[in-house]
Amino acid sequence: MDVKEVLAELFSYTQFGIKLGLGRVRLLVSALGDPQDRFLSVHVAGTNGKGSTAAMAASILQAAGLRVGLYTSPHLCHFSERIRIDGRPIGEADVVRHYLEIKRAWAELGKAGAEEGDPTFFELTTAMAFRHFAERRVDAAVIETGLGGRLDATNVLRPVVSVLTTISHDHEAHLGGSLAAIACEKAGIIKQGVPVVAGALVSEAEAVVEQTAREMGSPIIRFGREFRAEPVELTAAGGTFDWKREDASFSGLTVPLAGVHQVWNAAVAVAAATEAARASGGAFEIGEKAVREGLRRVSWPGRFEVLSSVPMVILDGAHNPEGMCALVDSLSLLPPSKRRTLVFGALADKNAGRMLAAAGPVFDRIVLVRPDSERAADPLDLADLVPDGPETIVRRGIDRALAEILDGAGPRDRIVVTGSLYLVGEARTYFRTAGAPTLPVQ
Repeated sequence: MDVKEVLAELFSYTQFGIKLGLGRVRLLVSALGDPQDRFLSVHVAGTNGKGSTAAMAASILQAAGLRVGLYTSPHLCHFSERIRIDGRPIGEADVVRHYLEIKRAWAELGKAGAEEGDPTFFELTTAMAFRHFAERRVDAAVIETGLGGRLDATNVLRPVVSVLTTISHDHEAHLGGSLAAIACEKAGIIKQGVPVVAGALVSEAEAVVEQTAREMGSPIIRFGREFRAEPVELTAAGGTFDWKREDASFSGLTVPLAGVHQVWNAAVAVAAATEAARASGGAFEIGEKAVREGLRRVSWPGRFEVLSSVPMVILDGAHNPEGMCALVDSLSLLPPSKRRTLVFGALADKNAGRMLAAAGPVFDRIVLVRPDSERAADPLDLADLVPDGPETIVRRGIDRALAEILDGAGPRDRIVVTGSLYLVGEARTYFRTAGAPTLPVQ
């Protein structure tokens, strides 16, 4: 099989949808020799910011001289983006080889595998990441959960530190309708005696996390208590902040990701990386130079990513109400623009109404499109959710929408694509294709 055939077969497993539970993945990684136990790991969960935090933590660890794996989801343009070592995506030959071995191992489980049912796409991909990191002998890996935590496929890990970024309403059908229920699922990544780094949590979620940590005998390092961050400067190019913990402080740290929420994410990443070093038993150390360089070098596309300034084109992966509010706050850092266009598409299980309500007041025009996903919301249905004020336009695909918008755009216009990481990925692909316009970033 070549890589196209492998990916086609792998993606066919998405037909089984989301099946939370650890039975299948435990069987699978056991058949592969438990590769997840062969490297130190940092396990990251949360509603928003977990991908950015994971990328920053990995960058800090790499700056400290470690060989670092990073596993995140979803990808924007290419499957290989999900599995990286020192920033480099997994190669096509490795994807093929790992998949065939995983497929063989599952088939050899026979009756035991059949009783559990077919594995999901995410379970297979998680096993691939673990196997790749173990085979390449990474010193550490930063692993982002897919959905929730307690029953997420990544939760077969025994990390040196668990991280919870933020907790808010999302995926209620799977995680529960209350913040307490959602927090309970995400706090399920906390392991006996393993330190927990927690971001800024609302009181209802914080109480659940603290209770879980107590029950597990896990030290908890909390934003605003055990460590703090103070923004010094926020611009559209990123943020500068001071970070402090009882036994360490770093002044003037910079992160090239826009928005105060990315400063908070960076603060959590610093706490996670330094705590991982403490918990590693002396395997490695994290000094100020690694923290400073790691944050400065981090790259995380699709998060307030400015593709062009004339006209201004921004891609952002906001996909729930909290994320949209963060995007709106980041837009306030920009100079005034003439015509403001939002290109929006979302998955059907998202609270698109609240997202559009948050975005509506800062845009003159909202163009609704359908992301390339079976779970996507119909843009005609989204049109009923747009608040009064902005002009509403419906287009079926992102390519046509962007072509029309750019054709009539002036140099002082602003175009923002958001609502789904799937949509952001499609937009990035559009601008990379030969037929799409080349936009100058100034």
